Amino acid sequence: MAKMPAVILLYRKANEEFGDVFRQTVMHDMRQVDYDIEDIGIMPPVSIRVDGNLPGELIALYVKERELAGFTDQHSMSQGMFRVLSMLIHLIDCGGDEAVKTRIIEEHENLTRSGYVRIYAAMYMELQNKIRYLQRLIADIDAFLT
Repeated sequence: MAKMPAVILLYRKANEEFGDVFRQTVMHDMRQVDYDIEDIGIMPPVSIRVDGNLPGELIALYVKERELAGFTDQHSMSQGMFRVLSMLIHLIDCGGDEAVKTRIIEEHENLTRSGYVRIYAAMYMELQNKIRYLQRLIADIDAFLT
């Protein structure tokens, strides 16, 4: 069977585990870095055609940009958009593991300084959301135990 790209497997796993919350978070963070998307998911690519039988499933990430009529699959995305999308999927899924976040960012060396600033801002907001969630959870547990 053909090997599926890691980011697709990660997106699929996180989407199954966390459902629409994960998808909505990715879309929110993409908008924070100036990619105005209204949908994201996995589907057979629309930008390429393959004749014949394949040894596995042919799927790709896609986004629906607000100003475009159709879907943009990962094969027709700009390199910058795909890098940001891929990085955000990894960052959101890895939670608060700073070592993992640092490694992911270092692997995306070709981003501009402003690109890093926007991604850092999105990471910061994501971390703040997780902190608020944990604070509410702890308060609920405390209330339950007392």
